[in-house]
Amino acid sequence: MGKRTGIFLKSFWQGCCVVLLFCAELTLATPKVDEVRVRAIVAYKIMHFVVWPERPSALKLCTIGSTQLSKLLDEIASQDSKKSRITVNDYKLGADLKNHCDALYIRNLDDNELKLVLKNLEEWPVLTIGDSEAFARVGGMIGLYTENDKVRFAVNINAVKDAGLLVKSQLLSLAKVIQ
Repeated sequence: MGKRTGIFLKSFWQGCCVVLLFCAELTLATPKVDEVRVRAIVAYKIMHFVVWPERPSALKLCTIGSTQLSKLLDEIASQDSKKSRITVNDYKLGADLKNHCDALYIRNLDDNELKLVLKNLEEWPVLTIGDSEAFARVGGMIGLYTENDKVRFAVNINAVKDAGLLVKSQLLSLAKVIQ
């Protein structure tokens, strides 16, 4: 098998794995409790398809607005068989997130609080994830939303680029891209 064919097959199988990985866990069994868990799993897995300008040895995933979410993400990280070295920390509104987070999952903030957090992180390599498609439309990078009982996500490609991050094409192929 030639080098070109091997690269194609590797890319093809990586793409198939991404699709299977997300599809396997996107269906919601019961609303509310399981939806939060599914969103946490999706957010955690999304981090594996983002490239930071200078990737640290351990990625720091922060949460703001939900202690429950932080606990779920910490549980997911501790069960990760790949041991991808993602640590989870919960922060309060007003904390210095720029220097302590590589990714930030935001929940339960009002519009003014959300705008303040996003403004403070502009052009910093911090991946922002929120709980609505509208999140990506107002300047967040990845907005998780539910459609037909499945968790989907929208990616604001301009916000991602402005922060100096790169979202891999395998992830973009599954997302609603917002520019």
